Amino acid sequence: MNQVAIRSLIGRFKLLPTLVLVAAVSLSANARTGQSGTRVEPTDALTYSQSVLHDFTASPDGMNPQSGLVADSSGNLYGTAYYGGSGPCSGGCGTVFELSPDGNGGWTYNNIYSLPGGTVGAWPNSLTIDSQGNLYGTTAASSVFELCQEPNGGAWILCNVYGFTGGSDGQNPQGPVILDAAGNVYVVTERDDGGNGYGTVDELVLEQGVNGGGPYWSEQTLYTFTGGNDGAYPSGPLIRDKKGDFYGTTNSGGIANNGTVFKLHYTAKKGWALHTVHTFQGAPNDGLQPFGGLVLDVAGNIYGTAAYGTWPNLVGGIYKLTPSGLTAWIYVPGDAFGNIGGGLVFDKAGNLYAVGAGGVVNQYCGSFGCGAIYELTPPSGGQSTAWTANVLFGFDAGADGSNPVGLLRVDNAGNVYGVASNGGAKYGQAGAGVVFELEPNPVTTATAIVKGSPSPSKTGQIVTVGFTVAQTVKGFTQPTGTVTVNASTGEACFVALPLSGKASCQLAFESAGIRTLTATYSGDSANQGSVSGAVTQATFNSTSIKITSHIPDPAKVGKAVTVEFSVIAKDETKQTKPTGTVTVNASTGESCTGILSGGDKGKCQLTFGSSGIRTLTATYAGDADNEGSVSKAIEQAVE
Repeated sequence: MNQVAIRSLIGRFKLLPTLVLVAAVSLSANARTGQSGTRVEPTDALTYSQSVLHDFTASPDGMNPQSGLVADSSGNLYGTAYYGGSGPCSGGCGTVFELSPDGNGGWTYNNIYSLPGGTVGAWPNSLTIDSQGNLYGTTAASSVFELCQEPNGGAWILCNVYGFTGGSDGQNPQGPVILDAAGNVYVVTERDDGGNGYGTVDELVLEQGVNGGGPYWSEQTLYTFTGGNDGAYPSGPLIRDKKGDFYGTTNSGGIANNGTVFKLHYTAKKGWALHTVHTFQGAPNDGLQPFGGLVLDVAGNIYGTAAYGTWPNLVGGIYKLTPSGLTAWIYVPGDAFGNIGGGLVFDKAGNLYAVGAGGVVNQYCGSFGCGAIYELTPPSGGQSTAWTANVLFGFDAGADGSNPVGLLRVDNAGNVYGVASNGGAKYGQAGAGVVFELEPNPVTTATAIVKGSPSPSKTGQIVTVGFTVAQTVKGFTQPTGTVTVNASTGEACFVALPLSGKASCQLAFESAGIRTLTATYSGDSANQGSVSGAVTQATFNSTSIKITSHIPDPAKVGKAVTVEFSVIAKDETKQTKPTGTVTVNASTGESCTGILSGGDKGKCQLTFGSSGIRTLTATYAGDADNEGSVSKAIEQAVE
């Protein structure tokens, strides 16, 4: 490796701790616990559990992973280790590895390629995967390589490689690279003070070989930075929008020499032209030295990170650039969190994830912490530009690792995958690094039950009981499973919970009385079960009342008529025999009230002041267990 490349490599090693050291605020709450990998568990955010998918041992699997993970269509994960492997470099030239699900909840590690140094390069630091499953990497020794797998799950072989010369094509490619449908590769290069320029944007064009030779890459320089207002030393990978325009950052240059965000646009007349989207002005209100990659949201807004430059602590933060040119800082570290570093990635809900400083403070990591995984949640309703930052996990340099690096990967279930370049259980205090997964803990839920309908109900009548199940914290999957409604008298019904979280089931009560109803949600793999509060359901017996006698008939004016009646309940038991009062009404306005005796019978007397034919009806008032009822009308003659 030439002296220019060596100096560039040393410069890159100096940069990473600088980005961490600017985070003057560590997660002191984690430090005080003294626990391994203590998670911060705010009440308004998901909590996560960490597991180590692979613990590097330096040989032969590699050490110090540097790149984010990529996944193929089968769920296999791929990444790079900066050192290790069988290459001739001191400590190894690095590896490309695969982690495959073993079907039992674990992962199988496989070292699929050891970099050989030389023209292929050494010390891989990024990885990309295409739709066919081919892998593309960049190396600190100024190369881009492509790995292809032989048919039927065969060995991985080198398909293409390009070594940058440090001339007009630049040096030190900044991955991950971008691919197009034709197999062409786009990448930026960063040249340090030992180089002859300020960086380039390059295209590696897939050419067809001659005389039976396979395809190969030829290099075309799309843009060469001048170190002026266009910026200098691109500091992160490119991204591309739907129109085909490229975006990236430079670490210095621009009007204030603090770095830029740039856009490359192609026209048939002018070719590739650069437009400076934003020039960083530094403190007190703007950042400087953007680093890591950019990310676009669906509205075309650009998000990125800057290392320095904003009050109150000058540690930079996360910025948002809108298509209209407005700039907003959506997160500036405060007392609770350290500095966000590296690239950003969105989940399907629009939250951002990144690695950064913080974590546990101990003798292995110093006062700035062993690193942390951050989630940033956008404000609801667009009322504010400030996002909410939560720490998903704080590393402690033990078995969980330390110094997380690279882009994180977030799947549709909310699992977060990444690498920590140090720590781990198998390689002493410094550690060779780990591959980790953060899995969301099951979300707490709240189940609420609504009063049955009808309420009160009659014995034997169908009662529809509604309920809702909702997450107390927004999770990645809607609650599924079943909800069971139980009555205190033993009746139950259940139903599968729809995605709306609202449903109902039906009960019928064959006995009268007051009972309570509760709804129990079963939970699922991502959501905890929960039980509602109780609601009261009253059930009455249906009753029928009839006038059994009215004596004398006909009656004399002014003489008493004794009216007897009986009430029959549908579910009559010793405890639910009808009680209470019955009122007998005459169509001419006279009335009397009698009390039911233990035999469900009663009587009262009427006196009529005029002769004629009138009708009599008896009305049962009901009680706690029995529904009221009205008898059929009968005729009473008075002479």
